[in-house]
Amino acid sequence: MTDLLKLSLQKELEELEKEEQIFDRKISQFLEESDDKNPFGLKTLQKLLAETFGEAPDFDAIANACASLETQISESNKIAEKVSGSVRELDLQRSRAQHALTIVEEAKELSNCLKGLKEVMVQDDLTKAVHHIRRFHQLDLSILQGSPEFEEMSTLKGNLKNVVFERFEKAILSNELESMKKTCHLIGPLDLASESNGLYQSYAAEWLEKRLEEIDESNAKHNVQNLSTLYNICAAFVQEQMPLATSGFSSSCGDIELLQKVYFEGGASRAANLMRNYLAETQTKKRISEINAMMMREFANNGFGLARPQDNTPQKTTAFSSEISIEMDRSLDDLAQLLQYTETYDRFMRHIAQNLGNDHPSKADSSKKEAFPGVPGVFEGTILPDRTSVEEAAGEVSALYAEMEGALFKISVHKALLIDKVLPQSNTSSCVEDTFFIAHRCAKRAFATGHYLAASAVLNHISNSSQVCGFFIFFFSQGMIFFGDEFMDVLSGKLKANLMSFPGPGTAGAGLDIALQKIGQLKDIDFKDLSTLKDQFQDNLQEFGQGFASDFSALGLGSKEGKGGSSSAVGGLANGVNEIESLVYLNDLESAIKCVGELGDELANEIPETFQEGHGISLTTASLGNFKACSEVFEERLSAGLEEVAARLMPAVRKAVSELLGEKSQVSYRLNETQYEQMEGCLTWAQALAMRMNALFAAYEPPRGLSLESFGRLLGLGCECVANRIEDAIKGEKFTQLGGLQLEKDVRTLSSFAVGKAGPGLRLPFTRLQQVALLLSLDSVEDAREFWKESGSNSRMLKLKDAQSFLALREDFAISRIESL
Repeated sequence: MTDLLKLSLQKELEELEKEEQIFDRKISQFLEESDDKNPFGLKTLQKLLAETFGEAPDFDAIANACASLETQISESNKIAEKVSGSVRELDLQRSRAQHALTIVEEAKELSNCLKGLKEVMVQDDLTKAVHHIRRFHQLDLSILQGSPEFEEMSTLKGNLKNVVFERFEKAILSNELESMKKTCHLIGPLDLASESNGLYQSYAAEWLEKRLEEIDESNAKHNVQNLSTLYNICAAFVQEQMPLATSGFSSSCGDIELLQKVYFEGGASRAANLMRNYLAETQTKKRISEINAMMMREFANNGFGLARPQDNTPQKTTAFSSEISIEMDRSLDDLAQLLQYTETYDRFMRHIAQNLGNDHPSKADSSKKEAFPGVPGVFEGTILPDRTSVEEAAGEVSALYAEMEGALFKISVHKALLIDKVLPQSNTSSCVEDTFFIAHRCAKRAFATGHYLAASAVLNHISNSSQVCGFFIFFFSQGMIFFGDEFMDVLSGKLKANLMSFPGPGTAGAGLDIALQKIGQLKDIDFKDLSTLKDQFQDNLQEFGQGFASDFSALGLGSKEGKGGSSSAVGGLANGVNEIESLVYLNDLESAIKCVGELGDELANEIPETFQEGHGISLTTASLGNFKACSEVFEERLSAGLEEVAARLMPAVRKAVSELLGEKSQVSYRLNETQYEQMEGCLTWAQALAMRMNALFAAYEPPRGLSLESFGRLLGLGCECVANRIEDAIKGEKFTQLGGLQLEKDVRTLSSFAVGKAGPGLRLPFTRLQQVALLLSLDSVEDAREFWKESGSNSRMLKLKDAQSFLALREDFAISRIESL
């Protein structure tokens, strides 16, 4: 076992030696050879080493060169230091020369100032003397102190100050304004502002107080005129005295003190008292409460604009006489003037305060103050606060003014509705024009005050009351009366015969059915017993007034003198309104939309010119935004009214389509060429339907019916109904290509009729039908791809499933090819 292991190890050792020999040969070969395959052999390495060490550097020579260079640098440094010292010496000598030259120039200028000052002092020309003092203060006095000229100049300056102060004091005591003007502008440059300001402020306060005593002693009945006089006195005083205070006392902030004295001690307290005295003496607040109570009683008894009863009944009267309206109008003019005067005065004073604030530096800017006296002094704080006593009093006046203006507006609208009438040759009544004339007058008066709180409140009153007017018109046309949240809840049940007075199909019985549906909200009424219906209403609704029974006489119930539905007024607003004129209240709503927009645009253009930036513009603009909501209310009521009219016409429209295109009409679109040619000379169902539509809607056409826009909307509703019924009818038909072409002609006939009546906007209801007709007139199913591609999603009114269902009506189109689309 041991011998075998030994033999195995010897064998492995021999193999390792063989491998070692092989590696030795490879390494030797690599180191000895140098060729393309082995460029870094031993020979190459030896050659590189020989070249490197054959040119070894001479370190001794390098050391000597470095020492020589160090010596040269040291010598150069010494030379540079000598040159630098010479340059510094020259620069110092130059600075000394310049300083000496400055001293000479300053001394020369001082000599000139001294000479000039002496000359003008002899001539007693103080203005030129102060000019020389200004020149003196602009010199570098630190280098001139101690010189004889400086001492003499200081002495002359002191003498000049004494002369100016004495003359200014004399002008103050003798109240000589021209003398003050001659000396006041000299005070600042002579540094007399601090010691002279007290004297000037006392004079200003005394002078202003004497002028204002005239107002304090005048008759209190002239508070409005007195307020204007007060503001004019204060403004004139500021305009007269502010230039003097600015030129002479700005360095001690005397100009700001003067403005504050005039605003607070002179104007603010007196103005606030005058306004509050006016309110107390005229008992404005009490009078407004009385008017509001009277207004509530009036609206509770007569309604908000409930109009005249029928022909033989005396017209209702209003508790608001012309004298009351005139009295309110005069009071509003006075209140508006109080606000206008106050706002104008306040803006004037704040403009001056802003300018003074720009002239006087704050504490942060005090380092920029110039060396010589007379510049505006540093002022910290606010010149005029944001809220003052006069503005608080104006706020009280503003609140009462807005409340009274709102009350007058509602009263005036109430009267306008009471006297509402339809003028001959007109398709609108007078209430809308009268209402917005009143609104325009109230808004313009509010804007004239310039007080943004008053204007905003009045705008809110107008928009809210205008909505009441709009609700009133609409609910009358629906058989109701609406008073608005600030008056009463909706009073339902006041039935009017206008539901049958609209032109169009239907009988008195049909109108009565609609009327009974409207009045079904009332309790304790037996609608089955028609013979006693009038008496039931009289017993159940006595609070609605005696005119209610006469309204039912128009239905022919229990009244031998009833005239029938055709003579009743829409909403009972106009007396003796005929069938055509019963449409005026729909036109009124459209006219109201236009009036709201025009008034809103006019006022919006005036806001930037009338009110100040900030809260003034933002608040009035926000209040004016309510006009948009008001316009939207009118639009909703107009749409609802037109839909009500359309709902009464639609049964006749549907009946006409069914008769002309229904199952019994024998209309066919399986046409061959002969049949298609024969259709050219025949009266088609579409032409017959157009004639029926013309007769049905003729009573609503302008100018005696609806306006052009409202008529277009009404006819559009009818055309939508027609288009839907036609689409439903043709779904049960089969078509040839010529039948599709004939359908396209029929649709074009109806579309042309509608466009001719109310304009190009009436093409829209027939657009989908025209696309259906186009599909049914195609040469092949594949052409439908081009139609679908060219029409685009914006103009295409058919979905893919709809298009496939209509293509299936063609008897020559294969269903499989249609489904492949």
